[in-house]
Amino acid sequence: MEITVRLTKDAEVRSAGNRQVVGLSGVINKTFKTKAGEVKKTATFFDCSYWRSINVAQYLTKGTVVQLSGDIGVNAYNTKTGEARASITFHINEILNWHYTGSTGKSAPIPVNQFVAAGIQDEPDDLPF
Repeated sequence: MEITVRLTKDAEVRSAGNRQVVGLSGVINKTFKTKAGEVKKTATFFDCSYWRSINVAQYLTKGTVVQLSGDIGVNAYNTKTGEARASITFHINEILNWHYTGSTGKSAPIPVNQFVAAGIQDEPDDLPF
């Protein structure tokens, strides 16, 4: 599955046992009109994990639009007060493309092949899922 999200905060590198993972938080915004002509806006938030290389974290900053390929998962849980909740998790297999929007507000595409040029390469495929 492929999704395109805007990052809601800078990527974070976390430890998971003896491995490190890049954690991303992203949102997909949707705007549509109802039959009555009313404009509605919705937002779907994703927690994403990328296990292949932690070196990408420096490029994945708040506001960056990222196209991702991977698998989706759902986590269901109860809060301390017993309220049922769920969150959507996206397990990234590949980062396809991204656009960085700097302080000027202008979007600049950064091709994925710059990962290779910068010496950032995937680690062996021993992902935990």
